[in-house]
Amino acid sequence: MTERMISVVLTLALEAQGDSERLVAELKALGLRNENLLAAIGIVTGQVPETSLDRLRAMPGIVVEVDEEVSILPPDAPVL
Repeated sequence: MTERMISVVLTLALEAQGDSERLVAELKALGLRNENLLAAIGIVTGQVPETSLDRLRAMPGIVVEVDEEVSILPPDAPVL
C-alpha cells in the first residue's frame, strides 16, 4: 500500500537560507518529493509522507504548513 503524501509549504528561517541546498537534501531524506526551492524567499514546496510531518516539524529553522486546497466560488454564486 502506498503511503499518503501531504503537500507542504516549508518556510526556512533566515539563518537556514544560506544552506538551503543541504537542507533540501535532508528534507529529501525524510521523503520530500517534487520539491520546488524558492531560495530567494526561503520557501520549499513539495509532498512528504504523512508519517514524516512530525519529524519535519521538529527540524530547527523550518516552519511547516500543510498546503490545503482552496476553492473559490464564482462571483454570482449564492452565499452559503
